[in-house]
Amino acid sequence: SEILTPEEIIAHWPAVEAADKKEVTSFVSHGIFKLAPASDSDNTIDGTWVRKWSDRSKGLVKSRCCGRGFLDRQKNSIDRHSSTASRLSHRLAVSLAAQYDLVIESLDISTAFLQGLKFSEVVRRAAELGHEVKQLRK
Repeated sequence: SEILTPEEIIAHWPAVEAADKKEVTSFVSHGIFKLAPASDSDNTIDGTWVRKWSDRSKGLVKSRCCGRGFLDRQKNSIDRHSSTASRLSHRLAVSLAAQYDLVIESLDISTAFLQGLKFSEVVRRAAELGHEVKQLRK
């Protein structure tokens, strides 16, 4: 999916606005932020919108509100890890699957990041969808 140009954002504003509202609604429903006056805040982080076509032929837009973490005063004191497979890892997995005649499946749990899911919860939800998730390293 490709990022919308400024001209496309204007031309397709109703779809963009709907996608933005969906993103904000997700943040609110998961209790991500607490609204407070700026004067009461000791760590204000701004953000930017990233808007991509989810299906250009249907005029569907996907919006993401991304915080600009470099402004976070607590960024060096917060323990964080985001284990995302690299391109090399993907290629190795596909190569091994082809070599050993294995089936590869992909699973995406919507808003998993916002929900802060533990591995055990991902396993449970995947099982509800008929998938099996295995922890490959300890």
